[in-house]
Amino acid sequence: MRHLLIVLTLICLANFNLSANNTFKSGYIINLKGDTIKGYILEQISINASKKCIFRSNPEEAKIVYTPDDILGYRYNDGKYYISKQIGSNSDQVKVSIFMEFLIKGIASIYYFVDEKGEHFYIEKTPFGLVELSDSDMNTYDDKKDELIYKGKLNVIMADCPEIKNEINNTQLNYTSLVKLSKDYHNRVCTTESCIIYEREASPVKVKFGIVLGISGNKYKFGSELVSDYSPDYQAGVSMRIKNVLFSNENLSISVDVLFEKDSKYSMKPVSDKRYVHVSYNGDEYILTSFPLYYTLPALTVDLELINLKIPLMINYNFDFRNFSLVPGIGITNKFILSNNKEFKIENFENQYGRTIQPYLIGVSGKVGLEKKLVNSQSVCINFLYEYLTDPFAVNSLLRLNESKFTFQAGFRF
Repeated sequence: MRHLLIVLTLICLANFNLSANNTFKSGYIINLKGDTIKGYILEQISINASKKCIFRSNPEEAKIVYTPDDILGYRYNDGKYYISKQIGSNSDQVKVSIFMEFLIKGIASIYYFVDEKGEHFYIEKTPFGLVELSDSDMNTYDDKKDELIYKGKLNVIMADCPEIKNEINNTQLNYTSLVKLSKDYHNRVCTTESCIIYEREASPVKVKFGIVLGISGNKYKFGSELVSDYSPDYQAGVSMRIKNVLFSNENLSISVDVLFEKDSKYSMKPVSDKRYVHVSYNGDEYILTSFPLYYTLPALTVDLELINLKIPLMINYNFDFRNFSLVPGIGITNKFILSNNKEFKIENFENQYGRTIQPYLIGVSGKVGLEKKLVNSQSVCINFLYEYLTDPFAVNSLLRLNESKFTFQAGFRF
């Protein structure tokens, strides 16, 4: 299951043109002669960094694309270090070149890269050569079996150090755990030189606050009883965005908003397959039906007088262009109904729950946003959102409150 989640995430990210990010960091390449050439290297997610290095000698020069066959490696200054390695193809064992991230250099060196199939960890030690620990050829998607595979390999490769066996059995297939194991193994079997850990440069967590104003068109559906038209509501609140908290990737961020909303008048009519709905509104009794009679109504306009507190939690990805950023996101929205017009009652809802409008809704949300950076790290943004919320505690699906909403937002971040 762990591998499936990783693969799905990477495939989604790989379908976008991430080269539009255009963030170059200082670093150097190592050519085939072993010479070091300083310059600037495009910052990429790991799935692209393993395939190519995009380099320019200075900010004004044109970009040069290097493949793993063109150079020996490249490195960001005091950051990630990639070297060209050859691995066997799954189908015919033909060797292919790839950039692997060099995690630690020692008696047993550790490498890492990502492709469309997921994460791959390799260990290299004489006389075993380069051995994959993640063993994607097995393709088991079974965490227990994967654990036996990589731990078995580590036990064989490090068999000359029996005292490290317990640590191997507790080792996880991740950067921190494997680097620690390799370092401890090196220090036990080699006393003449130290291993070298190529530390990943961790981007600091950044938190930005802002204000948000919005207007929405939303409708409510009261199970199989009533459905409203789309009616405008208004929202205002504050926004907090946290960057570099996910995988130390500056393009991924988490946003949390705290919004107050005001809903007002809606035209309510029966769901098409419902013949009669008994409604009470402001002390008067009504029968709504899609088959009008002289004592019934086809629709009724009601003022719900809803005051809501909404807290959306969203994961975003920034695609940076020259003058703006495209920011899609997905997440979960929590909605707390603080007050409502209790003089609006649907008979079957009242009989089932003792109230017509429940105090809490939850659902999914998606957005597409545009952001423009200003001076002093300030920015303005506009967002287009869709949300679908429902009552999670409704015991009867025919008597469940749902909400659909389209929203346009404008915001300012400090």
